[in-house]
Amino acid sequence: MFGAGVIGVVYAWQLSLAGHDVALLVRPGRRRELESEGISISCLDMRGSSLLMSRGAKHINAVYHPTMVESLSPDGQYELILVCVRRNQLGDILPTLEANAGDATILFLQNNWTGVTEIEPFLTSSRYLLGFPSVGGARDQREVKCVLLADMRLGEVDGRVTPRLERIAVALRRAGFKPKLSRQIIPWLQIHCAGVAAFTGAYYKAGSYDAFVQNSSLIREMILALRESLDVCRARGISSKDRSYSLPLFILVPLTKRLLRSEAGRLGTEGHVGHASDEVQFIYSEVLAQGDRLGVKMPYLKGFQKYVNANVVKSPAT
Repeated sequence: MFGAGVIGVVYAWQLSLAGHDVALLVRPGRRRELESEGISISCLDMRGSSLLMSRGAKHINAVYHPTMVESLSPDGQYELILVCVRRNQLGDILPTLEANAGDATILFLQNNWTGVTEIEPFLTSSRYLLGFPSVGGARDQREVKCVLLADMRLGEVDGRVTPRLERIAVALRRAGFKPKLSRQIIPWLQIHCAGVAAFTGAYYKAGSYDAFVQNSSLIREMILALRESLDVCRARGISSKDRSYSLPLFILVPLTKRLLRSEAGRLGTEGHVGHASDEVQFIYSEVLAQGDRLGVKMPYLKGFQKYVNANVVKSPAT
């Protein structure tokens, strides 16, 4: 598990419970501390429920004692490496993966706006898959607070459903996940980034999560900014089959507010924007810059720029 944040820890935990032999890559110096104390996990498990309905959800408190390594070696004999780092950290880790992944299949389980552009100079498509996790939340030095959903995405770059893709899906299903095998994983990931950009801008304009979810006018602005972000996707030749974004605002605004006010919605979205500020700001800037290059009109998305810029933080070390 390359990345010991919320996603890496929760996937390592669940895969370990399912009987898989999992190693969590941690920063040098952290192994001894975590081995003695473990990682506390407070998890809202929604795999038997839906985002809007809490029936079937479970609250789990656990202390996870992972097997840990402080470096990646090509002779580690790993079958699969899950890369769970932030979008803006990808460029920093690709040389390490190129040199040390050995024969392992690499699954990039993260936000992705650029497709294979960054990855291609380091890895051939035969060495990796793309996907998106079903975990959100926040982590400090000693605890992970998260929401765990069932549905996740997996796909080959060329859209084929290959034997290795199916093998990985089987392993994830045994751990309680429901991977959807996508024939268009790159467009799906880019459309998701469009949503992250719009949400990020509105969140920073509000100043806090509570202020945001109570402000119907700002939620309306976010939806209009999302439509602009999707226009950027369309200008790139990417279209979404999901037409819910085009529903009338008098339907979308209260529905979005209800979703964000749910416990699961709050854990996932506030955790991401509030505790991975560098990543969401990076994605916002990527979408905005692409729109400018393509000549897309983005008054609502651009209107958030000064609020995002006022909160810019530097990326932490990988």
